[in-house]
Amino acid sequence: MPADGLKVAVRIRPLGAHETGDSSVQVVSQRCLRTTAPASSLVARLSKQGRIIKDYAFSNVLDEAAGQADVFNICVEPMMPSFLNGSSCLLFAYG
Repeated sequence: MPADGLKVAVRIRPLGAHETGDSSVQVVSQRCLRTTAPASSLVARLSKQGRIIKDYAFSNVLDEAAGQADVFNICVEPMMPSFLNGSSCLLFAYG
């Protein structure tokens, strides 16, 4: 595992059947995620700029098509050699 150690990955879930409209989240690249506040949101209505767009950087961005095996291969498998050689590793998953 690289010396920097800390990595943060995000996996975008598909919209559910009860969710309508376009997603306010889009994958820009394997390391960048873009959010757009919906026009109906409070932050957009209070903003003088209208819709607010923000980009966020991550170690890895997995899109809606990513499955559990993809998450393992990209996020967990690279830690395994260090873990098996006695290093401490932490994987925190939410959602």
